[in-house]
Parts: sequence; C-alpha cells; structure tokens
Amino acid sequence: MNELNSNLKPFARRVRVLRAWRGAALGLLFGASVSAIWAVIDWIGFWLTEWSWLGIICASGLVLGAVVGAFWKVKPSDVALAVDSRAGLKDRLGTAIERQASDAGADEAVRRDALDNVKRLEPKRVFPLRVGRWQYTALGAAALASSIFLMGSSAILLTEDGRELAAELSKKADAIERVAKPLEDPEGPMEATPEEKALAKEMRDFAKRLRRAKMTEEEGLQKANELAEKARELAKERVQNAEQAMQTAQQSAAMKSLDEQGLTNEDMEKLKLDAAQQDLLEEMMENLNIDPSSLENSQNALSQESLSQMGLDDLSDMLMNMSPEERQRLAEMINQMMQDMQNQADSGQPMSEADQEMLENLQDLQQALNISEEARNAIQEFMNSPEFQELMKTVESFRQAASQVQGGEPLTPEQIAELERQMEELAEALKDPEMREQILEQLRKALEQMKQGSEACEAGGT
Repeated sequence: MNELNSNLKPFARRVRVLRAWRGAALGLLFGASVSAIWAVIDWIGFWLTEWSWLGIICASGLVLGAVVGAFWKVKPSDVALAVDSRAGLKDRLGTAIERQASDAGADEAVRRDALDNVKRLEPKRVFPLRVGRWQYTALGAAALASSIFLMGSSAILLTEDGRELAAELSKKADAIERVAKPLEDPEGPMEATPEEKALAKEMRDFAKRLRRAKMTEEEGLQKANELAEKARELAKERVQNAEQAMQTAQQSAAMKSLDEQGLTNEDMEKLKLDAAQQDLLEEMMENLNIDPSSLENSQNALSQESLSQMGLDDLSDMLMNMSPEERQRLAEMINQMMQDMQNQADSGQPMSEADQEMLENLQDLQQALNISEEARNAIQEFMNSPEFQELMKTVESFRQAASQVQGGEPLTPEQIAELERQMEELAEALKDPEMREQILEQLRKALEQMKQGSEACEAGGT
C-alpha cells in the first residue's frame, strides 16, 4: 500500500496547484470587491485612494488566496476519489485506499489493479489547469473596480466648464505638492517635526482632491487658507528655534572669552540674582541714595540690551554698572548688616527663618559684588574686540532674515547664500578654534531652522 501512496503523491501536489489556482481567483475576487467599494467611496470624495492601493489590495487577496489553497490539507482518500472520478477508474483507488489494511487475497488484487491503473495516468491530464468561472468572475470584478476608479478620478464625465476647472485646480495641486515635498524629505538637512509632517500630509491630500476636482473653488479656498495659517505658525516656531540658536552662539562666545580671563561659569551664575536678592539690592541702593537710572546712563554703562546681545541678559547690570565708590559703600553696608546679624546670634538670640534667609541673600550679594567689577571689565573688553563686532554683524543679518521669515516671506536662494558667506567671514575672524566651532555650529542650526521656516512660509503662500 505504501507504493500506492507514493504514486498518489504527484496527484496530491497537482491537487494543491488547482486549489491554489482557485484560491487565487477567490482571493482576487475578494480584493477586487473591496477595491470596487473603495473606488465608489473615492468617487464621492469621502476617502480618496490611488491606483497603487487598489493594486495592492487585489494582489494581496490573490496571493493570500493562493497560499491558503496551496497549503490546505490534502487527504490521500480525497485524492483517490478525485482521480477515480476524473479518470473513470470506477472507485478503484478509493476502494484500494479503504481496504489498504486488509490481508485478504482479493484485496491484494484490488490494490494491485489500482496501482497498475494509477501508473498509467499523468497528473496534468487528470487535473488540467483551466480558466473557469471563478477566474472570469475575479477578472470581471477587477475590471469593474478599475472602471469605477477611472471614471471617478478623471474628467471624462465632467462638463466643459468642469474640465476647465479641473485643469486649473490640477496646476495648483502641482504647486502644492512641490512645496510640501521638502517638509517631509527624510534626507533633508534637518528632520521635519511631527507637525510639519502632518502639514505635508494634509497638503498632499489637499493637492490630490484638487487634482481630482473633489471640491469646489470655495471649499478649496477655505482649505488653502487653513493650511496657510498652519504653515505660518510652523514658520514662527522655526524662527523661534533659530533665535534660540543665535542666542546660544552669542552666549558661547561671551562665556568662552570670560573663561579665558579667569571667570568661570560658577562665577557668572553668582551674578544672576533671584527676585528676593534683587529686591534686597534695590532696597539697599535706595538707602544709599544710589539711583538705578543714573547707573544705566553713566558713561560706558553695560545696558541690559548690551548684555542681551551676548546672551547674558540674566546678569545683574546694576551690580556691574556701579562706580568703585558705590561698590565700596554697598560692600560696607552688606558687611555691617551681616555683622549685626552675627552679633545678634552671638548674644544668644535665635535667628528667625526670615533672618536666616536674609543672611543667605546678603552672603550671595557679597559674592556677586566681589566679582562684578572683574566681570564688567572682561565683558567690556570682549565687546570691544574685533571678534565680537564681526559676530554681532553676522547675527544682525541672521536676525533680519529671521524677522523676514516670521513675517511670512521665505528667504531667497541669494539671501541664503549671503548668510553662508557671512558665516565664512566670521569663521576667518574668530581666532580661537573651540569658540569658532561652537559659534558656527549654532549659526548653522539657526540657518537650517530658517530654511525650514522658509519652506513652511512657501507652503503657506500656496
């Protein structure tokens, strides 16, 4: 009986081929049906699709049906009955399979007769591959889906005015897709934000609807205004990032220069007064009859604007703008107040929580006052240096470009080239390699942010 089973294996494989053939047809029929439904939905403009998606659905159904059919379990008894039926063997194989465990002499003759008959047969002739009703039905469904999509996505059924409108909208769609592409370019110099990717997707969908004339002019104008507003907001965010990068560049240059003159980051942190320390300083200056406005107006004063240009706008300009005589008077007052509080503690009177906080603020002010003059001199020296002047010239150009982008006007290629040229000039002016690399890195970031903002501006102008 093993020999009979071995001779049936080629027929079993052929049965799998036929099942895969039918399964592919059924799968294609299912995929084509789904595609036809989607094509109808696309026609009415509810959920748009493309040829590629319809093809993927049909191909997926075809492959899945073929795989299921090919790997569906095939029983030897089923194969035997199928061969008997197709080859006219009058149940010879089926009977032999049923009586394969019997040892009777007649059963052996039945098995031998079945084996002789099956050896004379060819699987391809017994199970020929034909195009039948399932295949024709599946192909018809695919043709129907294609026809529905074709009619819904073309101007065939439109009036003359409708075709003219569709042609005009198609031109606008081309422009929209052109400006949307850089927003989602994975190989671009700077990765798009999730919001920019979402905007690009919206714009592509909008362009698709325009090209397919799935909206009226009024609807198109309203959607275009909505996307333009989103694009302008994204451009502003990019400009803010650019401003932050420029501020970091200025601060890096200033801190590097100060560090070379012996002022560490820790020293500069001491010049950043909190609200309580600032209030205490103003109160003490009032008691000493020192007018803060007179400090700002004094010759060579460091204004808040000057400090801001270097990214140091959180430093106390009042401390650094004091004259030597004013510093001396303030230092004496701080020492006197601290001594009074120490005497109070030595006399056995416990310090309240408010007194303890006052003492800590006085100690912080004393430390800040001790380094304020040195910091002032170092900052002024840096501000008068050629490197700082060249940096401010470059940053000013960058700020003007950022302002232009924030106003909704993209940068031209010539403007971008000019900014890059100024960066090269700045690189030549900066002597310190570490400072040069830090500054240029931040300016490159700022420029890329403005480029991305320009692309968003261009998208908003479509």
